[in-house]
Amino acid sequence: MKKFPKLKFILPLFVFFLFSAFYFLFSGINVFAAKFYFEPIINEISAGEQFSVNLMLDTENQGINALEGKVVFFDNLELISINEGNSLISLWAVKPALTASSGESYILYSGLVPGGYQGDLSAYWQGYQPGKVFELIFKAKETGLAQINTEDAKVLLNDGKATETELSVMNYALRIIEEIRDADSDSDVPDSRFDSEAQSSSLEDRQDSGSETQYSSGGSVAQNNVVDVEPPEDFQPVITRIPEISGDKWFLVFNSQDKDSGIDHYEIQENRNQKIENKAIEDKEWAAAESPHLLNDQKLRSYVYVKAVDKASNEKITMLPPQNPLAWYEKYWVWGIIILVVFMAYAIRVII
Repeated sequence: MKKFPKLKFILPLFVFFLFSAFYFLFSGINVFAAKFYFEPIINEISAGEQFSVNLMLDTENQGINALEGKVVFFDNLELISINEGNSLISLWAVKPALTASSGESYILYSGLVPGGYQGDLSAYWQGYQPGKVFELIFKAKETGLAQINTEDAKVLLNDGKATETELSVMNYALRIIEEIRDADSDSDVPDSRFDSEAQSSSLEDRQDSGSETQYSSGGSVAQNNVVDVEPPEDFQPVITRIPEISGDKWFLVFNSQDKDSGIDHYEIQENRNQKIENKAIEDKEWAAAESPHLLNDQKLRSYVYVKAVDKASNEKITMLPPQNPLAWYEKYWVWGIIILVVFMAYAIRVII
């Protein structure tokens, strides 16, 4: 009988690969890793110039519903602004903002995506594409190597268990070189492209309104000297319960976008009178708010107005009707009319 001496080496190797395949298929280990990265890639920039980068998330087709982390950057970069427009995040638990602690400056953020998120869909491409978390605008201050890093990042799966998925991070580096000056840079003729005072002084305030929506345009110079006279985009607030925050409380979730200067803040008012039709919404009733916002009227009997204000002071107002409107006998004005009619009828009877 012919023997096969190499079989004793091949058989253990085959068994090893077989068990490895079963381990990864049935052990529940996630072999797909979500990825944080920055774009667009800029290799070199001159000192004094501004540039923008987007923090992107590639879910690798996994359904996720929460993320958090912080962005740190070198001292030779100055943070100019943060723009959450067109973000994949619909609920900011911690809105991205510059934070200073122990002599270190960083951008802390934490957000939720109720219902889950796998990626951006569009008619212009197939499948899911990475989504933007937020945009950062920096100014290059000093020459040398500059770096923007993502730290302490977490991404949670939309599996009902808040399972933390595997995550990879690609940090961002570029070189800042000396400012390039033209030969005519010492000329006494000012460069109108960068004369922001000349541009801003020529702007005029404009205002417009609609039946269900109101907006006003303040007009100012936004980033990259772009004049923003357009109000934020239309948006639709949603009233919902958020089990992760408080299971039995009603919250208002909202998110508008402004592609020019970015959203500055939101304001809210709750009122049982529909004032927007007669444009009698009083400024004193507005209160600053962030999404998600805990509603004062937990019985949902009020009209809810949400005002989005961009960084150029342009406004957009959206109204939500009450989900549980008052019955006719619960309205004071109805009883006022009834009392008035009864009084008039009694007065006429007495006179006659």
